[in-house]
Amino acid sequence: MSRRRVARSKPAATVCPPRDVVLGVDTGSTSLRATFIDPIDPSFIYHLQNNESSSRDKRYNTGDFATDIYPFDDGPLYPSHDTRPFKDRRSTPAKSALYIVAGAEENVLDQYPMLDALRTRAQEDPSFRTRLEEGLVLMFSELWRKLQATCHRRNFRISTVALSVPTQWRENFEIKYREIIVRAFGLAPEKVIFETEALSIAHYLLRQYSDLMILHGEPAYVLFLDFGGQSMNHCTFYVVANSDNPDDRVIYRVGDAGGVAGGSEHWEYRICDWWLGQQRNLHLFPDTPRAVNDLRDRLNELKREVDVNGRMDFLLNEGDALHGTVYRVSIASNIVRDKFDEALGPPLEVAEEQIRCLAEFNKAVTRVIVSGGTSHIKHLQGILRQACRSNGIPDPHFVRPEWNVNYESSMIAAGAAYIQENTLTVKSFMDRGAAFGFQPVRNGVAENNAYIALDASSKSYKYRFDSSQEISEIRIVCNPFCGLDHTRIQKRRGAARASRPRRPTFPVQGCYDVMIIPVDKTQGRWQYSLQWTGELDSLSSVRLMVLRTGTLGVEVVGNKAFPVYVDKAQGCVHFGGMFTDPDNPHLPLPNEQQRLEILSDSESDQESQDGLEDGFEDGFVGSDTTSVGFGSA
Repeated sequence: MSRRRVARSKPAATVCPPRDVVLGVDTGSTSLRATFIDPIDPSFIYHLQNNESSSRDKRYNTGDFATDIYPFDDGPLYPSHDTRPFKDRRSTPAKSALYIVAGAEENVLDQYPMLDALRTRAQEDPSFRTRLEEGLVLMFSELWRKLQATCHRRNFRISTVALSVPTQWRENFEIKYREIIVRAFGLAPEKVIFETEALSIAHYLLRQYSDLMILHGEPAYVLFLDFGGQSMNHCTFYVVANSDNPDDRVIYRVGDAGGVAGGSEHWEYRICDWWLGQQRNLHLFPDTPRAVNDLRDRLNELKREVDVNGRMDFLLNEGDALHGTVYRVSIASNIVRDKFDEALGPPLEVAEEQIRCLAEFNKAVTRVIVSGGTSHIKHLQGILRQACRSNGIPDPHFVRPEWNVNYESSMIAAGAAYIQENTLTVKSFMDRGAAFGFQPVRNGVAENNAYIALDASSKSYKYRFDSSQEISEIRIVCNPFCGLDHTRIQKRRGAARASRPRRPTFPVQGCYDVMIIPVDKTQGRWQYSLQWTGELDSLSSVRLMVLRTGTLGVEVVGNKAFPVYVDKAQGCVHFGGMFTDPDNPHLPLPNEQQRLEILSDSESDQESQDGLEDGFEDGFVGSDTTSVGFGSA
């Protein structure tokens, strides 16, 4: 008798929750790149790759997405797949279209001659701007389709989209760019964040290739120069690493980030426009979109290796595109050099000035990091090397070819995502050893040390001084890796005062400025203090209090609470909501002037009276007692 087989139920499949990721998107002058970053797993990075063919593959790095849209005729605005059916049509890069769609000012458009055809058409045809915008929406919608397919396949869920933008783009660009992305991606506007290209490239390279910068954990001034096709973005950062963990670092911006029009696309356009103008007069070259695109692609191949001071000679034969005719393209050396100077003179001039500024930090570690497609031009590299040598700083590092960076064209997209995936909080920033301090400025000279004012504890530290000490201003500074050991208490001078501890100071090297407070010249004894006002698990705000003891007793001169926030781009904590006096924007204003003969809290009263009456030669007193808050924030 055969046994009956009993069917067994299969165990239910385990459903893994989706991986929340930050998406970084960089729309370059030639192509588009997209990268996924996991905020929980810093080692995770996934570059979206375009595996579809293109008729202009030589212009794009492997995996990049073409950004050409086709608004000049009544045909389809954007190819969903293969671009070959479109190669007989006139196109424009998406980044160029954004200038017109965003309504850029005339003085901005004047800096980009390759936009002239778009400007003219938009002025003649009011509907052309709408057509450009629809082309951009279609392009990003196609990108979203591919992103969603990847998310489905790899179980991703996009939490935030970080878009990189040139440093010089105004608010109107970001408003229009966000509108387009919201339409194409179907996301809430608050999920679309902007990061500058300069900050993005800095974050990526510091995260992935800081060892190649040869910093050895030392604080360093690092100038990033990113030479794109349409513009050059620059920014100098002061990089400070945690001595206990060199991968844990903050970067402070030194001065303002900047951008200037100019790049290899300008050079390519100017040479092409000049040569086509010569040929049109002689009717020797077919003025068709396909022929012009073939010419531009050939120039794009040659421009990185061409001798700027020599002739440019090559044969152009693209078969059917030119009816089987071979054309010799010959451009005199003076034209090649003139067009180079017109296209790249402005960004190189700015780069050389930034290098001179960097050289002023002559006693510090300095580095110049150069990236971007235009930086591949040999002649440009030589100019930057000479600029560094002339100013006595090390030769610049060229990301390509020196560092052999994987997915080089995706660096900015990844960097923008890295900024947004930063999970730093105010509490974690303080818990790892950060401290705020008061740095006095006497007779225009800032002291080399700051008196501790605030750390992660509930202690209240008070900085006290007499008006006779000629302190003109007090700077609130922050050392992100102070790591103060509070068991090392300095003792006051004299055995009688041995029980009165002084709080330590910390050197201002490696610090960044948070706030500058001009000091009132009124006679008296002054006390400055900072205190957390929120719970220690949130550390949501701080209160700055300024007291003065004069002939009428203790006066509350300043009493103001400030929200505290994390700057993800720099890895720093700042106080938000600056003081509101229009004539003295950094002067702390009291909400209510109060003259107090006796403080309301007896413990605080005793502490204030005791501290204000003596001990001014010590400058600083520490206390575990929370200071009294007067008035409202």
